[in-house]
Amino acid sequence: MINSDIYQLFEKYVDDIKNGGTNQFLGRCPFPNHEDNKRSFSFNADGLYNCKGCGEQGNPVKFAKAMGENPKPFYSDDYKRTGGKQTGTPIKNGLNGRESAVNQRAMSDKTDINRHKKDLTPKLKEYEIKYPDGKGLKPFEMNHVGKDSDGAITIPYFDKKGRVIGIKHHKPKNGKQSWWEGDGKLKWYNAWWVESYKKDWLIVCEGEKDANRLNSLGYQAVSTSGGALSIPLIEDWFNKFKLIIILYDNDDAGYKGSRNCAEKIYRETGTLPYIGQWREGLPKGYDAFDDTTGEEIEFAMVNKILHKPKIKEGDITVMSLGALLESDYEEPEIIVSNILQQQAVTVFGGCSGTGKSWGALQMGMCIASGKSVFDYFEVKKPYKVLLCQFELTNGQMKERVITLKKSFDKEWKSIDQNFDYQIFSKKDAFTDRWKSLDRFLAKSNDRYKGGVIIFDNLYASVDTETDTSNNAQLIPVVKMMGEICEKYEVSLILVTHHKKGTKEKLIDIDDCLGGATLTRYASNVIQMKQSKLSTDLRVMEITKVRGEKSDLIEIPFKLRYNPDDGTFEKGEIINKESIHYIEAKDRWEIKLIRDMKNYESIRKTDEWSRADIWTFLSTEEDWEQTQSNETKVTRFINRAVAWGLVKKVGHNDYRIVATDLKDD
Repeated sequence: MINSDIYQLFEKYVDDIKNGGTNQFLGRCPFPNHEDNKRSFSFNADGLYNCKGCGEQGNPVKFAKAMGENPKPFYSDDYKRTGGKQTGTPIKNGLNGRESAVNQRAMSDKTDINRHKKDLTPKLKEYEIKYPDGKGLKPFEMNHVGKDSDGAITIPYFDKKGRVIGIKHHKPKNGKQSWWEGDGKLKWYNAWWVESYKKDWLIVCEGEKDANRLNSLGYQAVSTSGGALSIPLIEDWFNKFKLIIILYDNDDAGYKGSRNCAEKIYRETGTLPYIGQWREGLPKGYDAFDDTTGEEIEFAMVNKILHKPKIKEGDITVMSLGALLESDYEEPEIIVSNILQQQAVTVFGGCSGTGKSWGALQMGMCIASGKSVFDYFEVKKPYKVLLCQFELTNGQMKERVITLKKSFDKEWKSIDQNFDYQIFSKKDAFTDRWKSLDRFLAKSNDRYKGGVIIFDNLYASVDTETDTSNNAQLIPVVKMMGEICEKYEVSLILVTHHKKGTKEKLIDIDDCLGGATLTRYASNVIQMKQSKLSTDLRVMEITKVRGEKSDLIEIPFKLRYNPDDGTFEKGEIINKESIHYIEAKDRWEIKLIRDMKNYESIRKTDEWSRADIWTFLSTEEDWEQTQSNETKVTRFINRAVAWGLVKKVGHNDYRIVATDLKDD
């Protein structure tokens, strides 16, 4: 028999009610989404309603809220009796209307898997799980959740045959970090029970404790092994279920993660999942494990909303501006300030012989350890790095790493953990390495997700039929770069050569091999050239920055190469770039200044008056002290000052800046 309060609630808003039999009632839908002339709306004795016309559905609490009525009279008796405290017998779940048995065992009373299975590390010992006997689910016992000697909750993962494939040790009491026993790859918890689940529905939750709680309350549940923002591969068994509901934690991470998970399930299976909605006012972080009665879980399930996917029309995906504002899109995370963003392509260009490969290797070590790149560009935290290079032998790479390690002793542990090198084979050069990279990342189980791939270099990464100087031929390669960045959520640093004939010119973005096709697509471009002032001096310039303010954009600065440890070190801002590309032999002024500098050891002073300079020059051929040569001396001094080779220290007093010639 229907509760009179429930019937009066629906009678107040539903027109033309008639008895549909078995405590089921039909009427015209009161929701404004459509004009109902066919009695599409139905509700039952428990107040659960559904409209076949507009799709609205829920419980009396939800209906009362929608109509502007007080929902409290329609909470369950237990909920009203306890003032909202979560005690007592669980109510019927809104999915299947069946009473669920509650597993009353507390976490502290779970079966300790190490009680009879000692020393599971490093080799996992197999043991069989006891499948349920049909008398009710007891997930914490049946999944052998226990504790280890450090007080960590031990959560085993099984294969379909009930054999252990990994164990999560969660939050030890001694201050140690949680850790994985086994391969630690992202997995679906409870996947070993999926075959026994009915096909009507499945709940996806955030953690193992949540999944076990849901199972204890009669819900079919799986969870991720890596938290809200880590989604394992969507397995084929997802296609088995007609209804999929995502119930993550009641916090920002849970909100974002549930939408990401829903989108991924939809893309992989074609099924539109629902997202459970927690009751307003629940504590931040509230989850399924916190609900011992199922009261709040039922509310979240009944009030679920259908995930709104990005709409695809042909090859175009669109969404409303309102949906865009509610989306989880964020500004890309800056991996290296001014140089690299998440899921972006950075071009690192330079002329041959400048040390691009050394620089790329140093960049990778800095990114893997969280150390600033070239002492200029901040790296906020360590990231995973994969280096793919196609010119140096593995022996040469080894020697370079040995050399660079001298400067990264403190950071070496982090580098060793985060920096991978693709073993090079000569047959790999001048083959399509982008397809190979795609296949490799597909099998890497998200190892490099959020990390950086360094590709050294563009010229040797493509097959012999692709001309990297031809814009049209490069378009498919650039497209592949974008697909890899988006598909695997990685960033890319692409090392490329400068075009021939550009060594003695000011740095220009058009110098990069690959031309506009490459540089227009890239988010950032950084370039390097050899200075003619010193063999170990480099000129570097950021010629493009997207999405970030940079104080160095299009401002050349110096890098000093140290051959002893293979590193590039921070130099100064360059005011007169042109002088760095002029051969010394072609600049008589430079030769004279070098001669003057060498003569300082004899003079016992590094200061030069105009008269001193005149006296020194007069000893040179064609520098006799004539009126015409006096003008020539003035021009010489002014040019040397303008170039930054000589500094004015007083009225007609000067000092040769030796560091600008050799040391800096």
